[in-house]
Amino acid sequence: MIRYLVLLLLLGMASASPAQKTCEQLESEVVTPLGLYIAMYQMDPVYTMREAGLQGIRQCPNSEKLWYAAVRSVELIGMPLGYTGSDTLQSLVTEAVKHEPTSARIATVSARVTLNVDQARHAVALDPKYPPARRALAVALAHAGQVEDALRLCQSAHPTKEDDMTRARILLDAGRASEALPVARKAAASGNLELKEVVPVEIIDLKADELLGFTLLKAGRTREATRVFRIAAAQGSIAAKQQLDSLK
Repeated sequence: MIRYLVLLLLLGMASASPAQKTCEQLESEVVTPLGLYIAMYQMDPVYTMREAGLQGIRQCPNSEKLWYAAVRSVELIGMPLGYTGSDTLQSLVTEAVKHEPTSARIATVSARVTLNVDQARHAVALDPKYPPARRALAVALAHAGQVEDALRLCQSAHPTKEDDMTRARILLDAGRASEALPVARKAAASGNLELKEVVPVEIIDLKADELLGFTLLKAGRTREATRVFRIAAAQGSIAAKQQLDSLK
């Protein structure tokens, strides 16, 4: 009889679901931009942020912090396998914008994902002092063929690494590799980080090296490009690995 009762107790403990976290607890698991920079080359905080964000938006749909955590982390590392909510970043961002229409940082993610000029202008209007929104507008304008307007938005007396990367990308996509090259070199070497948006340094450095590699390639400097692609590939860049394979 005692064994039977003990067995029932153990089965009950095994089947019991863990206590649900409160909205405050979930928000506390969302890293801040400064926290990610302190972590430097750590990616684990982004995965924790994604888990808290995707769980939190169902449990706490009025939390801008959790909606941003969800869309920004998925933008960085993709949607987790088996997630039963919005199945794409686009649909998740659309949902986030509907819930938090006055969030400049969510509108900024939406502008980057959609390359929609109106959405990007809206993000800037929500917070004119938020640099990622300005860069998102520049990229959207360039995508729409308004390259000079886009480049004017990238001008700054003290450009950050992110500003230089945006300007170099716009010039490269516009077929102006010779102009893009010095800017891409500067971006790859720069340590002038902005600390305004959640992104690990690891990703910024990798993307800067990728950009320099492709700019060198377009400028006809294949040997230099190969060297840079090797550096990016060693950091985990799939695009660099693919490019190295095509150069063999």
